[in-house]
Amino acid sequence: MTPPTTTSPRTGQQLGCAVVGGGAPGLLLAALLGRAGWPVTVLERAEAPPRGPRGVLLQPGTLQLFDELGMLDALVRAGSVVEGFQEVRYGRAALEVTYASIDDIPVPHALTVPLGTLIGLLEELAVTTPGVTVRRGVDARAIMDQPGDRVSLHVLDGDGAQVLRPSVVVAADGKHSTTRATAGIDVSVAPYDRRHLMLRAERPPGWPPVLRAYTAPGFVFVAPGRDGRLYLMLEVSDELLERLAASPDAVADHLGSIDAALGGLDLGALDVRRAPVVEYHAVHATAWHGHNVALLGDSAHALHSFGGQGINLGLQDATLLVDVVAAALQSRDPSLLGRFTHMRKAWVDQLTLRLAAALEDRGGEGPLYADVIDDMTLGQPELRPWTLQPRPSRWTV
Repeated sequence: MTPPTTTSPRTGQQLGCAVVGGGAPGLLLAALLGRAGWPVTVLERAEAPPRGPRGVLLQPGTLQLFDELGMLDALVRAGSVVEGFQEVRYGRAALEVTYASIDDIPVPHALTVPLGTLIGLLEELAVTTPGVTVRRGVDARAIMDQPGDRVSLHVLDGDGAQVLRPSVVVAADGKHSTTRATAGIDVSVAPYDRRHLMLRAERPPGWPPVLRAYTAPGFVFVAPGRDGRLYLMLEVSDELLERLAASPDAVADHLGSIDAALGGLDLGALDVRRAPVVEYHAVHATAWHGHNVALLGDSAHALHSFGGQGINLGLQDATLLVDVVAAALQSRDPSLLGRFTHMRKAWVDQLTLRLAAALEDRGGEGPLYADVIDDMTLGQPELRPWTLQPRPSRWTV
């Protein structure tokens, strides 16, 4: 395999691959492409990785990727080990899973990690990989070259404007991706009618190191953090949000109505009006490629935070897309990007529908997560175990 010769990224001449969006999936893809010998430039609007307490849940299947990269120990030091999953309904445990007891589990735990830490470690991996350039603080806008058969990028930063003409463009710019729109890929982006109020609480002595989902009579996720705290995502409507903001005791009272253990949590000096509220969208693209553009992560398949699947799906995507992009670059045939759609899309679409159906099934007696926990923990069945090694070539365009 002979990578194409590239020139300076400021010349406007052709280069191998450009990734629009420097989130975790985009940075992982860039590092893997660089390791395979392909030149790649990551273009990110933000000047620096995000700061603050916002975290992500990395499932055991995904952690195998970081183990192979030699990054697992650093993530464990920066995060909090999650030994299992519990679903609580009406004050009792409806489902309990210990990750170490799952057959063929690649890593015997999950991990909560600050998002900025994860992105920082992946950026360090990317920039120390030969052939990879990460450019922050840039505005990258996709443009359609004439006669309309390929997408290029108009890039603006402090040094001025330029045009990049990559052989392959990866749209990792999120659920409202403008790169995807320029490629002419049809997509629906619909907000869920449920949002999450983000809260922090002191972790009581004896609180188990598990991800706990309270699913009835209310809905709240509780995840342990390494700083001696618990992080809560409380589902709220507009009406409930107004009620919680009206009284300093309203949040504790509402949590207590869901489960007594929640009502006794120390939330500190909470001001609901200043607490972040996160809205989620469902993204359904008709295809995950168009012209010389491939979609990655949320630009292809954003979904509700039901079990923290978004970041895991995106990172797993990257390990598949690297071989597909390399094949398209080697052959100079962007239609080969369609292999990624065939490998992944049907299963992710089905998982999204199953998760949505579980969210709607609030009145049943059984646990909501019972039918999806294996796929959430281990990922797509025919692609297990998750690994950085090349995947089978049975998928065709």
